[in-house]
Formats: sequence, C-alpha cells, structure tokens
Amino acid sequence: MTYDRSAAVAYARKFANSACSDGFMMLDEGKTSVKFRDMPTVKLPADANIVKDGDDRDHVENADGTAFLLSDGTALTNREMDDCTHFISCCIGQPPGGTGGGVKVPTNMWGDPKANNPYGVSRVQTLVDFLENNKLVKVAAEKTRDQSKIAELDAGDLIAYFNPVKAGFTHLAFYLGGNKEPRRGPGVQVDNASFPVSSF
Repeated sequence: MTYDRSAAVAYARKFANSACSDGFMMLDEGKTSVKFRDMPTVKLPADANIVKDGDDRDHVENADGTAFLLSDGTALTNREMDDCTHFISCCIGQPPGGTGGGVKVPTNMWGDPKANNPYGVSRVQTLVDFLENNKLVKVAAEKTRDQSKIAELDAGDLIAYFNPVKAGFTHLAFYLGGNKEPRRGPGVQVDNASFPVSSF
C-alpha cells in the first residue's frame, strides 16, 4: 500500500477548519453527554466552520455566523472537541467525500462509513497500534523531548503524544511541515514545534 503524502496534506489543509468529509466530529465524552449511535460524536452541517479564537480557544459556527449548538444546547467549543484521531484517520485514509492519503484505515468500529457513519478510528492508541502492527510507520523517536527530531519529519508525518500518567498515547497530530499542525481540539500547539513524545 502506498501512502499518498501530498493528498493527505491537502486533505488536512482543506478540512482543518471544518468537519471532515464524512461530516462528523468526535467529542470528549468526559465533557459532554451528547452521543450519536452511543458514541461521543456529532454530525456537523456541511457549511459549519471551526473558528480560531486564539491560542487554544476554538468554537464551531454555522454558515450564518451563529454558534453551532449540540443537542443539549451547549455551544460546541474546543472544550468538547476530541477529534484528533478521527481527523487523522480521514487525512491518511480513504474517507467518503474526500481524498486522503489512501491508507485502508479500519472502519469496523463504526460500520460502513457510506451508511452515514463516521469514518475511521476515534481512539488514539487504537490507531497507533494499527499503524505499528501493520508496519505502516517508522518511528523517528520514542518518548522524547529532543526538539532536533522535528527536523526528521516530513509534511504528512504523524506525531503521537505519549502520556506517562496513562501509560499510553493520548493525542495524535498531523505534521504539515514548517513546525505546524492543524488544531482539532484542546491543548494542541499549532505554531511551534513543542512535540514532547513519539514521532511517526
């Protein structure tokens, strides 16, 4: 299987500020009780946008500029967003309605994405395990804070953040090159290269 790095980067740039091409966004189940088919996710309108309010503050707006509200009446902000792995699945994979990097990402978690289900994987460790077990990634560094490792990355590489407290990977980022990654939830630094963990 060939990874189309340029298609993955183009997808990431295109959908960084909107719903992925499948129309879904994953939510942090610890911050909201909103669910779609028993999973913490929401279907966004095709014309909804993620608006950057500053460092680590985002919200979703409808096309008319009003706040997008979850079914419980809460405005969708980065506090509720937990879309990193779903977003990466779409970037590297074969999402419906878009062209990603071509990797055959598992969809058995949700069922057929053509049947109005979210595409790909929503759990960080699950996607990391899939990529490692299928030898689809080369580890550039493990559990490091060595900033020089960033120079080894190419646009389209993935960065997995290891959490020593949870003893596992808890965040994924898609590297755009130039020390940038699109932000898809809380705590992700976009404009600097502070990557304190394993790099793919």
